[in-house]
Amino acid sequence: MIKKKGILFVVVFCLLCCITVFAEENTKTIENDMTMEKFINIPDASTISMICVNIHKCGSRCYVVDENEIKQGYDILMNMPLQKVVDGPTYFEIDKNDGAYPGDVERYHISFYKDGKELKEFSVTADKIFTHDWVFVSGSREDGKENEFYKWLLNIERTKQRYECIVEETDIHQYNVFVEYKKLFYKWGKPYINENNQIMVPFKELNTALNTQAQYDVKTQMVSVRKGEPVPLYGEVTDEIVYVAARDLAEMGGYDIYWDNELKIVHISKNRAIKMWNKHSIYSPEKQYLKELEKIYGIKWS
Repeated sequence: MIKKKGILFVVVFCLLCCITVFAEENTKTIENDMTMEKFINIPDASTISMICVNIHKCGSRCYVVDENEIKQGYDILMNMPLQKVVDGPTYFEIDKNDGAYPGDVERYHISFYKDGKELKEFSVTADKIFTHDWVFVSGSREDGKENEFYKWLLNIERTKQRYECIVEETDIHQYNVFVEYKKLFYKWGKPYINENNQIMVPFKELNTALNTQAQYDVKTQMVSVRKGEPVPLYGEVTDEIVYVAARDLAEMGGYDIYWDNELKIVHISKNRAIKMWNKHSIYSPEKQYLKELEKIYGIKWS
């Protein structure tokens, strides 16, 4: 009986060794066969019209639409050396405590778009690029060699307005107005910029969205808010539609208004905790947000 057990142990041990060797060989095949070109499967930067960056640690988004910035990010990604490639399911099963997915708080989720269609999505940390199928090990925070694409994403987060709402590619460059995360829709007319560089919006829909309960007198160009004294509010009439300056009515209702010059989008909100800003606009970054960035990255932002 003991002899049989010994033989059985040897057989099982040999089987385990064979499985281990096979797994190692299989991993080598994956590492040698997979390339960044195959992983991304996008021929060149001109195929991308927008990059959406979801910032996992705070749940907000940044959008990249500038051709030069898209090309810069794409080129960095394609030229980045890969230290190791493993299959995703095996990696996540073995590395349960690694924290790369889905619990890593310093993770970016990237989506490439072309004319509104999603081409590719994946996630990025300081030392990994991954989906559920593949994991690229591309550096180490400990030795100061974070992947260059991660650094590019850090800069995108620093320099672009951040949205809690989803912005579709069809929304950009249209002077769309978002009120408390919701895009404004119009029964007639649409926003435009007048000769005074003001964003003009149909009064009826903006008044309803802001709940200012205002009444506008076209002849006197005066507005009354909640039965208060009439105050001047510049307006324009086009095709029998009354337009007012978005900033004027928003500030009259006690809102803050943000202008994204790159996306040509207006965001109106009373929520001071919204973390969205653009260093290159007239709006200064919120102090609290900068403190959070300093705490996370240990960098003093100017």
